Amino acid sequence: RPQRRGALLQQPLGVVLGGDQQEREPGRQPRQVDLIALVDAPVLGSPATLGDTLFLVTRIGTVYRIDPGSEPRLRRITSLDWPVTAPVTIEDGTIILGGADGLIRALRTDGRELWRVRVWRPVEVGPVGLRDGLVALGGNGDLHRYRQ
Repeated sequence: RPQRRGALLQQPLGVVLGGDQQEREPGRQPRQVDLIALVDAPVLGSPATLGDTLFLVTRIGTVYRIDPGSEPRLRRITSLDWPVTAPVTIEDGTIILGGADGLIRALRTDGRELWRVRVWRPVEVGPVGLRDGLVALGGNGDLHRYRQ
């Protein structure tokens, strides 16, 4: 059964927009589920937003964007060569991901890497943005503050 995350539902290997077919409003038929596209692995956490665009990452490290419109479109941005273990975070227009290798990487919205920092592995909690940098929690309970 899909898990509800606002208007977006996540299923292993699929991203859908709309309601669950089991949901019913009194006196109405079940809602239709609209499939946007299939992805290559289970989606890790809730998508992040930048303006009206959604970004999501799968456990094997593929980053996708869902562009808005009357027919939303799922597009692969990049396929990383490491498993992602923390939900996608967006800070100042930058995609930030934590990996099983203990690295937090920042990507441009086109998938190119901007920077990386190392914490204890695995990174399981998404970094938190601050006005002058970010705070990250490593896999050993280690807390790091990075300034711009």
